[in-house]
Amino acid sequence: MERLTSEEISAKTMIFTIIKAAMPIAELIVSLIAMGIITKAAKDSFNIIGVLIWLVITVGASFLIDFLVGYKFRAAHAAAVMDAVSVGMLSDDMQSMANELVSFRFPSCNEYLGYRLKVVGAISQLQKKLNTFAENKMNKPGIGQLISIAQVFIGLVLGFTYDLILAYTFWRDGKPLYTSAADALAIYYYRWKSIVDNVLRLAVFLLIVMAVIFIIVFSLGAPVFTESFGRSILAGGFAAAACGVYICRAVLIFFESSLMIKSMPAFLEEAKYMELNDEEYGVVCRESAKFKKIYAIAASEPKEAPAPAGGMQQ
Repeated sequence: MERLTSEEISAKTMIFTIIKAAMPIAELIVSLIAMGIITKAAKDSFNIIGVLIWLVITVGASFLIDFLVGYKFRAAHAAAVMDAVSVGMLSDDMQSMANELVSFRFPSCNEYLGYRLKVVGAISQLQKKLNTFAENKMNKPGIGQLISIAQVFIGLVLGFTYDLILAYTFWRDGKPLYTSAADALAIYYYRWKSIVDNVLRLAVFLLIVMAVIFIIVFSLGAPVFTESFGRSILAGGFAAAACGVYICRAVLIFFESSLMIKSMPAFLEEAKYMELNDEEYGVVCRESAKFKKIYAIAASEPKEAPAPAGGMQQ
């Protein structure tokens, strides 16, 4: 039987991508409803205090939706893609299989949140080091400033890197959670160029796409929302900006999902044959204080973790 291609995996797991993209749209709806209620209550006196109240509600709703609901779909998508890449096909009951792996690794959203914050922090620190290495290797005047400016956008592009680390923890389901995370982060550190190529080019492309979307949405939305929210230019401007941000986030999810699927085979292939020694882990610990914390947690974990019933222990 032929193995599934990246395009086939993307099509077969599209339901996860659509649900993930629906999360920021749901957050946007909550944000707009909150703006409508606040402006109606304020009548003609909507001001900066109203904006602050709206921002608190918007950020709070986004956090709750992302981590109480959205995390399960993001993690399940990573698990399903991992299964498709490592096995070469998707199980008939893809969603149940993925949910089982997610529930095994992260019994609660708190455990997932703690894992995500630690791993994302380590990825950010390590990527800055890797970009510095690239800058030194290029040895061209002005490249340092260019890379520094691009850091924010490179970070956006590399959001899918977290999904690769997450998928590895499902792939190595016989290992403890943070032991798997430390292994995956170290593999990424030493092999990032073969896994994620042309990062700066992708960052520039994404920046252009996001800028165009935001400008179009803001330009069309500002007059409409200004009229809808009591002719308040302040309310209309912030509401239009929120639409631009959340729609860009939804588009970014499709972009990240595609990159995750395309990069997964190379990542798992590197992981399959790569064995690191204590000295190599020590190098990564020196480059990232947050990785060092993960590595310390991993050192205190038991040697093995029980695999879930029917799990795909590698």
